[in-house]
Amino acid sequence: MFRIFKKLSLEERVAYELKCARDEDEDDTDVRIGEIKRVAMLIGLNSIGTSEQELGELLNKHYKRTAIRALSNLRRGVGVIDVSLIRLMVYNGSFELADIGTSEQELKEISLLYYKNMAKEALLRLRGGCENKKDTIRMVTFMTSVGGFELADIGTSEEELRSFLDVNNSKD
Repeated sequence: MFRIFKKLSLEERVAYELKCARDEDEDDTDVRIGEIKRVAMLIGLNSIGTSEQELGELLNKHYKRTAIRALSNLRRGVGVIDVSLIRLMVYNGSFELADIGTSEQELKEISLLYYKNMAKEALLRLRGGCENKKDTIRMVTFMTSVGGFELADIGTSEEELRSFLDVNNSKD
């Protein structure tokens, strides 16, 4: 992060990082706090105008914001992350699922929906004639295994999956 500030002193650069970390819309708070802590080893947190407590609070707010955004995206069926990111943010941020308006039951439901959607997307690629059939079939079977549902739940069967490999003696 510091590479773009060639003419600023170390104190000015870290002050900028702290200002950004305090910004409620900042997505890189965790990275910025890491930079601040590295510089603080040289010049001390007091000279930067912050404390371990403030940095911890900023980091916890960041984790909570990240969990809320991820949850919102998963609820809308958007994004390529699963609920493990939310669990990690809750753990790192030392808050509860209820603090972000969800429960373990909802995460299980969202997780199942996520894996089903991923499997359905892979199945659509197979039906559309994708080139890498073996890997796509592996993706479908992996998602059903991890998600804990059956191929029938996504409208297919082992026979259909095998048929994708049989077409024109695919070398895939």
